[in-house]
Amino acid sequence: MKIAFMVGSLREDSFNKKLAQAIAARLPEGAEAVWIDMNVPLFSQDYEPDSLPDSVHRAVAMVQASDAVIVVSPEYNRSFSGVLKNMLDWLSRESVGYPLDKKIGAVAGASDGSIGTAVMQSHLRPVLAHIGMDIVALPEVFVSVPSRMSEAGEPNERMTKTLDAMIENVLHRVASK
Repeated sequence: MKIAFMVGSLREDSFNKKLAQAIAARLPEGAEAVWIDMNVPLFSQDYEPDSLPDSVHRAVAMVQASDAVIVVSPEYNRSFSGVLKNMLDWLSRESVGYPLDKKIGAVAGASDGSIGTAVMQSHLRPVLAHIGMDIVALPEVFVSVPSRMSEAGEPNERMTKTLDAMIENVLHRVASK
């Protein structure tokens, strides 16, 4: 089983990259984490349909080959990142075959704010639903750093239980598909 991760932050020391790595580390034996490279050109219809960048082809292939996608994003200005929005724009196009349509997924995010990424996720979930993703609703994973995850990326005991429940729900949805 392959679980693809899309991390909406390009920052090397990103809390969200650390959160995604913590989730991936908790996947059960036999499940493989694959990482979608978010460094793709800004979406433009000028590329369609015959000049799609190789980086977009690679991202599409990884999504198509995955059983589920976990989206992990910071909250920027009360919404999700431009990096993530750009990738979703690419992956929601007819020119690439709508690879996120009916794809099982989950959402998580980390922030140093007191409510984690709750507002970002309230914006992201409707977008993912619009492009056809089958999003596991619960548990919601709003990580506040450092109260629920250390700056080094170690989730506390309560957050570990939440991450395990999210993984279990994603895997259950994949198995029942």
